[in-house]
Amino acid sequence: YRFPSPRYQFPVPVTGSPPPVTGSPPPPGCPLPESLLQLRRRTGLPILQCREALQSCGGDLAQAEAWLLEHARRHGWSPRAQERPAREGLVGLIREGHVGVMVEVSCETDFVARTPEFQQVVAQAALGAMELCRRATPGGRGCSQHFLEPEELAELRTGPGGGPLSEELALAQGRLGEAVTLRRAAWLRMRAGSGGVALGSLGALVAWGARGVARGGARGAGLEALARQVAQHVVGFAPRRVGRAREKPRERGKGEGEGQGEALMTQEFLHAPGRSVGRVLRALGPLRVTGFVRFRCGEEPTADVTSR
Repeated sequence: YRFPSPRYQFPVPVTGSPPPVTGSPPPPGCPLPESLLQLRRRTGLPILQCREALQSCGGDLAQAEAWLLEHARRHGWSPRAQERPAREGLVGLIREGHVGVMVEVSCETDFVARTPEFQQVVAQAALGAMELCRRATPGGRGCSQHFLEPEELAELRTGPGGGPLSEELALAQGRLGEAVTLRRAAWLRMRAGSGGVALGSLGALVAWGARGVARGGARGAGLEALARQVAQHVVGFAPRRVGRAREKPRERGKGEGEGQGEALMTQEFLHAPGRSVGRVLRALGPLRVTGFVRFRCGEEPTADVTSR
C-alpha cells in the first residue's frame, strides 16, 4: 500500500535550526537577554515593559532604566489600576524627639499590604514626611499641627538625601500590580532621640505635656504609659476635638456612633471605665493633651476633625 502524497509541503531548514517566528532576522534594536534580565532585576517591572524600554533606547541599559522611571511615574503602567478602589493599606507613624509624623499609603488588597515591599514604601513615605517637617518653620504655639497639602505630598522624598517618593510609588505599583497611593500625611510638633517607623491599619499621634505631678500621680515611665493609653483611646473611640477636662462626661455606647464626634476629655476612658479621660488626667498628672491626629486606613479624610 502506498500512502498518498501530503497536500502541503513544508520546507525543512538546511541547518536543522527552527526558523524565526516572523520569517525574518531580529531587528537591530532587539535587546540581548542579559541586558533584559539586568533591567528586570534593577526595576522589578514586567519583562515586556523592560523589553520596550531597551528597544526604545537602542539597548542602552542606563537610558532604559531612566526611561522606565519616567514612564512609571507618569503613567503608573496600569491606567485601570487607578480606577479600582484602594481601600486597604497601612498607616505609618514615626517619632523623633518632640515631633510625630503619620502617613497613610493605600493599596487594593490586604495581601499586598502585608508584603515587605509595600511596607518599605510606607516607611519611606513616613521618613519623607519627617524630613519635610524638619525643614518647615515651627509654629508659635505650644503644639503645632499640619496636614500636608497635595502639592507637598507630591514633592516628598524617600528620606534624607533620597529620591522622589512618587517614583517609588509608581515602581511599587508596577511590581505589585495594584494601585499604590499616598493618601495623606500629617505631623504634630511640640516646642522642644529618634524612633523607628510603626505600621498598622489605625494610628494616632497625641501631643501632651505635664505641668506638675499630683500626689500619688504618674511619674517618668508612668507618664509615658499613661500617654500611650490616651493614644490607644483616641484610636479606639475617634474623638473629634480635645475639649475641656471639666465638661460633663458621656458614657460609651450612648448616642449615635457610640460617642464618636465627642470631645476627648468628656469620653469615658478606655482604661478606666466609669471615669472620663479628663478626670483621669487631672488626677494622675495633671497630664494636659494639647492636640492629636488619628488615621484609619481607607476612611475618607474629613476637614471638620480637629484636635482643638
